Amino acid sequence: MIASLEEANQTLRLLAKAEREKRAIEDEVNREIDQLKKRANSRAQSAADAILALRGELEAYVRGHRRTLFVGAARTVKLTFGVLRLKKRPPKIVFERGFDEDSVVAAIRRLILDAPRYIKSVDVVRKEQLKALDELTLANIGCRLVAGEDILIEPDVTVIEPGEKEVA
Repeated sequence: MIASLEEANQTLRLLAKAEREKRAIEDEVNREIDQLKKRANSRAQSAADAILALRGELEAYVRGHRRTLFVGAARTVKLTFGVLRLKKRPPKIVFERGFDEDSVVAAIRRLILDAPRYIKSVDVVRKEQLKALDELTLANIGCRLVAGEDILIEPDVTVIEPGEKEVA
């Protein structure tokens, strides 16, 4: 248990030392991970390129031969080395080029009579504004103002002790 300001200062010294050691280990591990990722990515790039090209060729083949591959209700063709499958997706709305959320909302409001049916509005509490209200009003709306304090411990990790090596 810390009993004096000097003991607190020495504890901060130990904390700073432990922080520096931890950072040094984490930095070393991150450098090793970065090197491993770089090597793995360069080794995997040709395979990734091949996967992209081969998938593209298979998709083009399936699109071109859809009627002969999938007869009737069939949605799957099982082959020796895998499966070709058609999967229905539910329809979705996409914005045309040059349109974004705001322009589509404006167009709906301008052109459609029951526009609110197609536009979602979201109500949110403005907590910063609520801070101006008195305690009784806050209590009536199910809120209260809470204040507190946090203890911040900030060891100076830049101070190097005599005999200690500086970590990069």
